[in-house]
Amino acid sequence: MRHIVQTALALAMALTFSCSSDGKDDDNSGGSPGTSSGGGSCDMSGYREVPMPDGKTWMAENLNCDVAGSVCYDRDPANCAKYGRLYT
Repeated sequence: MRHIVQTALALAMALTFSCSSDGKDDDNSGGSPGTSSGGGSCDMSGYREVPMPDGKTWMAENLNCDVAGSVCYDRDPANCAKYGRLYT
């Protein structure tokens, strides 16, 4: 369990520092539906967190940061809204 939490936090940190901060939303223009167009947008402040008894924090929802290499499940943008994005 500790390994899973550490991995999730490392992924969140990596995505935080790799996301664009230009304030623009990426609408996937120029790419296939449900795939990233190579741009990036990610506002980490909108994600809910759950405090754990050991003093650590768990994310209460899946990441949905549109960064290069990320896709929606089944390449359907509706799945990104529901489940978050998949990352390579």
